[in-house]
Amino acid sequence: MNAPAIARAFRERSEERQREIDVVREAFEKLPLIAALKEAIARRTGDARWRAVRPPLVELSPDERAALKEM
Repeated sequence: MNAPAIARAFRERSEERQREIDVVREAFEKLPLIAALKEAIARRTGDARWRAVRPPLVELSPDERAALKEM
């Protein structure tokens, strides 16, 4: 989800770049991680099938989707 920022942090090796990575990671960690990542991919691709998860995981609720969108 954050490959460009991670690559930039690797090249520049600064605290500021690390903080950029941490902000994204922290946003995803506030929600069920796999479901949140799949939601982000669904939005990025426009393909809602990405939201599907296998038990015991569950998709994000509408409130969780809205929270992710705001992050």
